[in-house]
Amino acid sequence: MHCTQHVHRGVILTHSLTGSFFRRKIRRAQLLGNAGRRARRLRASQVSIGRPERAAAEAHEFRAQTPGEEVRRRGNGQRQPARALARGNDWTYLAFDAMPEPDVVFNLRKKFWEKKMMGKMLYKSASSLGKKFLGTAPLSDFWTESIFKDKCPTKLVNFCLKDKLRVSTCYEPSLSNYLTAHKNIAKVLLHQMSSKSPIIAESNRYSVLEEAVSEFFSILAASPAWLKHLGLLDKSMGEEEAKIASMTITALDVLPRLAYYVAADKWRLDALEKNETQDLKKLTSDWWSNRLQYEFVTSATNDLPTFLDDEHIVGNRPYLSKALGILLAFQMYDYVFKSTEIRQEPFDKSLFNSHIVHMAQRSSDNWKFLIRKYMDIETIQSGKISEYFEELEYFMESYDESAESYDLNARELELEKMESDYRKVANAPRPTTTTTTTTTTTTTTTSRPSGGSESTSRPPMKAKTPTIKSMDSADDDKSAIKPLDTNYWDESEQMLEDEQAASDEANRAQKAGASRAVWAVGAVLVATVVICIVAIVGRRRCSKTPKNRRYV
Repeated sequence: MHCTQHVHRGVILTHSLTGSFFRRKIRRAQLLGNAGRRARRLRASQVSIGRPERAAAEAHEFRAQTPGEEVRRRGNGQRQPARALARGNDWTYLAFDAMPEPDVVFNLRKKFWEKKMMGKMLYKSASSLGKKFLGTAPLSDFWTESIFKDKCPTKLVNFCLKDKLRVSTCYEPSLSNYLTAHKNIAKVLLHQMSSKSPIIAESNRYSVLEEAVSEFFSILAASPAWLKHLGLLDKSMGEEEAKIASMTITALDVLPRLAYYVAADKWRLDALEKNETQDLKKLTSDWWSNRLQYEFVTSATNDLPTFLDDEHIVGNRPYLSKALGILLAFQMYDYVFKSTEIRQEPFDKSLFNSHIVHMAQRSSDNWKFLIRKYMDIETIQSGKISEYFEELEYFMESYDESAESYDLNARELELEKMESDYRKVANAPRPTTTTTTTTTTTTTTTSRPSGGSESTSRPPMKAKTPTIKSMDSADDDKSAIKPLDTNYWDESEQMLEDEQAASDEANRAQKAGASRAVWAVGAVLVATVVICIVAIVGRRRCSKTPKNRRYV
């Protein structure tokens, strides 16, 4: 497979789209005087900046830079200062700036808090997608042994056992954590489904198939169909608006990582081939040269060895499987849905593809053989990822940024205040509702009508109305933040717990049925062996009897 050629074609698309995203971010930061927001984000990456004039100077420098001779301008791409990328190759935090309709991200982040899409609840919601496409859910051991209230970034720990993968994540909702949860669930299910294959048959140390299924789940997680299924997007939202929002989220998640993977792997292989691993200055210079060539990312000094922060590079592990997995994921998407169109219709059982399940069950086999057998994919190509983002690319080229009249500063301050209020309620000890329930019951009992029949002695249901009104008394003030509905959280968590219990019960029933079948077959075999032994022993004893005594 000419993999490098196809990856480079995908990087060209990355230049076009990410350049558009950053131009819009720079322009907004410059025109709206957004120094405070930039300072908070840059401070998170240990960069000191606090004065508005410094932010304006950086924005001017940011806009005035032009690509060098070694960089070709593809899709009007421009250099991006590394200091503006507080989170490396994770650009999903830019969704609020890059989204054509920022209200979509505002409502999405609000829904994350309202529906408690964090920690264990988030992973259980993601596991329901695994049940749709792979027909199974993580076993109960995964939920009891994983840590859902730890620190970010999320870590997926492999204990070098067949089906033992555990998650360590933080209790904080974000777009990045949402997509990462779906990717991790895909990997957990793949290892779980292939656990019965013999260890001697394993041939994939860095499996492209595992990365592809993981990215495939991430694409589905950002689709309007799944977001509406989870209640994160309003069902009344227009199809075009939902489609652009979905593609923007996927682009911010996928395209910067694809460019980073290619740049990092090319730099690593060149350093090994030229035996330059001992020269730190040369390594650092080549590192920034590769990032400039493939990502349009540059640094003022080019002497910071930021690659030392990458555990993958420090461990001398290749990124090629991850880059190819991204391209294969979009081919897989086209195979499952027979198109690269954004999914708007709800997922149902008619979309369940048995070939995906067979591939997952045999994921320890050679990945090239599996995609050829079950999906008729002979080569990994960049055509499908180009088709997927084609409409977004056209939209960004024809988008009129000068017509924007959206006050991002005011909206983001409102968003930060809202998240702060939700965070206080979420982290506070949950109050018990026993006292409130008792009081309501007592009041209702006191005002019970004095009818003679038993049918009229039942307390009326309207007694709950004053309680509901008192909780929603702030509806008239549009700027007020509604308190979290803890009852809804409890009901949602209980619903997911019930689903998981039902899934575990089904798995236990299936294992019990299989166990009974094995015992039955074993009993038949044992009985057959016993009968044969008795017959053989009896025949031998009969043959030892003297012939003259046989007829006595």
